[in-house]
Parts: sequence; C-alpha cells; structure tokens
Amino acid sequence: MTTKSRVIVGGSIYTTIAATDFIADTKLPCDIYISKGGLITCLFMKGTVFSGKAHNSIMDKSGLYIRAADKALFGEYVLRGGKDHPSAETHAETNVPSHDLQDLFQIDRNALVSHSKIPFNLYLCKQQNATLLIEASEEKPARVDELLLSAQGDLLIRKSDMSLYRNYLKQHTVKLNTVSKRIESKVKATLMRENSKLVMQEILENPRNEELIKASREEVNGVVDAVIKDKNILYDLIDIRNYDYYTYTHSVNVAVLAIGLGINTGLCRENIEHLGIGAMLHDIGKSSIPSEIVNKPGMLDEPEFAIMKTHVTEGEKLLLAHAAVPSDAFPALLEHHEKLSGTGYPRGLAGGDISLFGRIAAIVDAYDALTTGRAYRAAFTPFYALSVLTQEIHDYDRDILRTLIEMLGRVQ
Repeated sequence: MTTKSRVIVGGSIYTTIAATDFIADTKLPCDIYISKGGLITCLFMKGTVFSGKAHNSIMDKSGLYIRAADKALFGEYVLRGGKDHPSAETHAETNVPSHDLQDLFQIDRNALVSHSKIPFNLYLCKQQNATLLIEASEEKPARVDELLLSAQGDLLIRKSDMSLYRNYLKQHTVKLNTVSKRIESKVKATLMRENSKLVMQEILENPRNEELIKASREEVNGVVDAVIKDKNILYDLIDIRNYDYYTYTHSVNVAVLAIGLGINTGLCRENIEHLGIGAMLHDIGKSSIPSEIVNKPGMLDEPEFAIMKTHVTEGEKLLLAHAAVPSDAFPALLEHHEKLSGTGYPRGLAGGDISLFGRIAAIVDAYDALTTGRAYRAAFTPFYALSVLTQEIHDYDRDILRTLIEMLGRVQ
C-alpha cells in the first residue's frame, strides 16, 4: 500500500492511498474518502463492492484517503487481494431470514423520542438480515434509551404494528411546542416523512383504495406547503443517510427530491403538487409484480427484469382508475425510466419527447436508487452517486442534474 502523507480535517486524521491499491470486484473494508475543494468527502462506504466501472473511474484520481485508524485494515485488504479475512463477521442464527423482511416496515430512528415508551417490537436490519432488538407490547411497553437509538443499522417494526407506530407519532407531535425552532423543523420533517411512508406502504398493499390515494395527495400537499412556507425544511426532508432499499421509503424520497427540484426550477404551486403526486406514486405498479421478484435478494436475470419493467404500465392502469390523480401527474410515473439517449423504457422515448416531469423523475429515481443499499451491493455515497449520473449525462437532463447537485450541496 502506498502512503504519501497524512492530513487532519475536523480533528480526524486521514492517510493517503493510491488508486492502484484498489482491487476490482471486491468488497471495500473501510470508508474511502476523496479531497475536493479543500474538503474531505466520503467517496465509497465500507462494504461497497468495488466494481470494474468504479475502478476505472478513479484510476486517474489523486487525493484518495482512508482514516488513519483504518490503515492496518486496508493494508490487509491489499495483501489479501480483496479476499475476506477468515474470521469475517457472520450473521447469528437469531437472524430473521431475508424473505421475512416483507413482514417488516423500516422506521426513522429520529421519530423515536428518548425515554418514551414504545408498545411494539423493534428489529435491527443489516445487509438484508434482521434481528430482534427490543421486545415490547401494549401490555409491556419498552423504554427508548440511548443504546437503542445508537444501534447501527436500519430500525424496523412489524407491519402489523404500523397502526401502533402511527399512534405513537401522533402522541409525540405535541413535543413540537417544547423544542427550539431548528429542532422543530427537523421533527416536522421526520413526522411528514414517516406518515408519508406509512401511507405508501398501505397503498402498495391496497393500490385500488381511493381513500389511500387521496391520503397520498394530502401528504404531498403537506410537504409542498411546508417547503413553500419555509424553504429550509426541504433540507430536513431530504434524507441523505443510507438505508437499505424499501419501495415505500424510495417513493417518499423520490417525491421529496422531485418537489425540491420543482421549487428550485421555478414551477408554479399546482405543477409542483402534480409533479409530487406522480413522483410519490411512480412505483405503485410494483404492487402488481410478484413479490419474489420485487424483493429478490440479488440481481434480476433477464426474464425477471422483463417482468419488473412492466411496473410502469401496470402503475398507469392502476392510477387511471383513481379520480384523485390529476392527468398532469402521469408523466412522472410513465417516464421515470426513460432516458434522453432513447435507451430507456417502456416506450424508448428520446430527447425532447420526454416531458419535464419525466426528466425530473428519472434523475431523482436514479439518484435515490444509487444511494440506497441492496442485498448485492452497499449504498453509494451521495458524492459518488452524483458522479455516476454526471458520467451518464447523455441519459439525463444536464440543467436538472446541475440543480440537483446544487440543492444537495446545501443539505447538512
């Protein structure tokens, strides 16, 4: 391993490494950083599979770093040629098999109030494997402590406990009146995101329910109104933390990002609302796809991907039956997989044939997909995800991507 120098940023010590130290198609043993504009930014996260494409993208780059504390770990990775250490961590027998994740719902740990009591079990998920973190019920609630809140991984509850979680959120909304203005914004954002996720999960399980579709429109309007009233709340709504992929969370992320882009590109209030509705419901067609394909813990093969691609037209069929969905919302759903190069689906539209809503939805859908983890790869950092989109600019609208980069640059 090549070590040239050390730098200290924000009290942390970093050691430089060479691009030639990386081994293609191996799992990275620690976080990798890059120096850009005098700042140290995370480029790849620990556990990311370092693909050949990623390897090619950094070969001409200098200013690559690891934390000094990870020097021995990275050195071992280089010596072993990227192979895992024999004593690598294995999952305990208490893990819930990955297919059981379909019965669980991911929640935001920021929605849990320290020292409050929860009446539902909490599970901890890492790399598509879930373990019981804390057992609780209405009869025997459990107290939320700092140890629980600091657990590494995604927090989940049983889907059968979603109503208990919704009631928990309502009970703690009153705390908004007792916190500072800045914290209030974060709490409001968390509550909006969590309630939107609950609605989206219910829609995916019952996509023909008109009341649920209306509820999703109300959630979108709540986000639009909140951001128009206070643009800073947008940066609390944009969640840059890396989660595993869940369709309901992805749907909310795409809606929030699309609304943010709509506002930053100067759309009128009605257009922002319609864009947000289409973005929120863009993956509703996945409710018509076999769950073993949607939740497959690995890459889809060609026949499976052919079925998955039908989620766009299946989504159109479902939404056409709902009067609550305005016609202007459909392009975000219909065109979120179209590409300017004409290589997208379902219609292979190109260039100016793709609407503004479609171009916005395509970029935010791709960005959020890159920054959420899958069973076969770790989540990419926002920096690297934007680098990927920039490299594939022939597929995306250059001006919209620039606006997204600027918008995400203001997220703390």
